[in-house]
Amino acid sequence: MYGINNAYHIVQVLSPINSTGAKAGDIVCMKGYGHADVIINVGVSGGTQTVEFDRVNSVSSSGATTLEFTDYYVSGGKIFVTNWNGVAWSDDELVTGAALSASLESFAGNYMTVFDMTTGVVAAETITGGTSGATAIAVNANEYEDVLVKRIAASNTFTMAAVSDVMYVVPIAATMLGDGYDCFQCDLGAQGSGVLAGITVILFKARFASGDTPISSIYD
Repeated sequence: MYGINNAYHIVQVLSPINSTGAKAGDIVCMKGYGHADVIINVGVSGGTQTVEFDRVNSVSSSGATTLEFTDYYVSGGKIFVTNWNGVAWSDDELVTGAALSASLESFAGNYMTVFDMTTGVVAAETITGGTSGATAIAVNANEYEDVLVKRIAASNTFTMAAVSDVMYVVPIAATMLGDGYDCFQCDLGAQGSGVLAGITVILFKARFASGDTPISSIYD
């Protein structure tokens, strides 16, 4: 048995589009599901763009209010290093090298986890922290570039960086919607430089048996 249409249901709520202005995905109904992962895929990015969510009481978008959330994930990488100079790295600082340009999420002594990578890493390049002045040497070229790095949204929103070819994932549990709400919508804010982005939602934990046909997530 395949997972699709059984263990999970996939729905595209915003086709890839040049989102120079603000864009909103289709409303997703959670009546039949316990959890949704909202995936925002960004192709070409020339500027930053905000992400936020509304909770609504029907797919007709009546009674919209802010959906509160904190956790989200962004494409990142794990870089093994050696010869660290012992200086403490700063949270979220820009780290650069001969090839690398990224933001530091964490440092664990023999490797660092990064996100917002505008360029990759090459073997033996020296990586320097832009704020701390810490340094280390990359052991290998690009590895572990399919890492999803957990981040925390402030005030129920976050800003996508001006980085191309990146993915964001926001987990939404049905319990986050609260009493009287069973639908949500993902909103992408406006920005002037143009972002090619699309939104796909994967729904899990079907509440009712549906056979080979998934429970609808676009109708109440």
